[in-house]
Amino acid sequence: MVKNFEIEKLKMKTRASLSATLLLTKWSVRTSRSRVEGRVAFMNMLRKCWKSFNAGWGWCALMTPAGAYGQLASGSPESPRVPIPAAPLAQPTMSIGDGTLLGARLQPYRVAWRVTFRGADGQTIEGSIWTQQLRLDDLNGRKVLIRTAGTLGFRRKDLSIAGYIADINVLDAATLAPVKSEHVHFDGSKETLTFDGKHVEVRSQDPGGQVQTKTFETLTPAFDFTGGMWPTFFAAQRLQLGYSGVMPEFFDAEKGYETLPFRVVGRESVKAGSRGFIKAWIVECPDPQGGVQRFWISEAPPYLIRFTIPPVPGNPFEQTFEMLE
Repeated sequence: MVKNFEIEKLKMKTRASLSATLLLTKWSVRTSRSRVEGRVAFMNMLRKCWKSFNAGWGWCALMTPAGAYGQLASGSPESPRVPIPAAPLAQPTMSIGDGTLLGARLQPYRVAWRVTFRGADGQTIEGSIWTQQLRLDDLNGRKVLIRTAGTLGFRRKDLSIAGYIADINVLDAATLAPVKSEHVHFDGSKETLTFDGKHVEVRSQDPGGQVQTKTFETLTPAFDFTGGMWPTFFAAQRLQLGYSGVMPEFFDAEKGYETLPFRVVGRESVKAGSRGFIKAWIVECPDPQGGVQRFWISEAPPYLIRFTIPPVPGNPFEQTFEMLE
């Protein structure tokens, strides 16, 4: 896996002059044709959000128990765009319950990020404020971790609600095995997933209310990456410089089982909003549509301090999420 990762990074260096395009907000690395195709539906949803932004929603508040935030702006570094060729799925180097990922390494937290868009010409556009919360709870006598995340957008002209994105993931508190998750998208569509070992059931509802149910049998029990969940799993591992791995995942309701390679490439102090500067590991993943996704992961809550998503086809902006509090 490490060798394949180095090959991808070499390609990124030699092809860094390729034109960049847009981004995402729910992040990850994929090395197969399935991964690239599986991202299309999600990217289309993001493009709808972007079109709504251009149509006039100027500031966003967050759905969070702590309250709502105004919007700030900042720049972000450029990322090279490198198309990833079709390739077999990387073999996972870890599995649910083997002790590599431990729920005990994750403590409850609440965090808010500001998101900004930056074009190749340096233009910066203010985006939404996102929140995420992790808490310990009990579900039918089972200890679970519940992660919620989302954002609420308002139109600039009349301050009416333009839409919202909301995610909830329920995981076993010890092994991080998925239990269930639910996701509501900006266009009103939604998915509900239930997990039982290798068996996954996905109930999808389109904006018009039409419902479709699919079932999957994964090659091995997989972590639930839906709703932008995967950066949380980085924090559940013992990170160190040069550490790398491949996680089995369920991300896309069209393709089912896939894998996510990643690598720790550095450690530095990063601004953590009102908390000042925090030491964080830098974790990189090649993006399925080109470039590199980067995550700054601290060893203490709230873990995900900063992250950048490269431009992808359809929009010439890179997204940067920076912690507010």
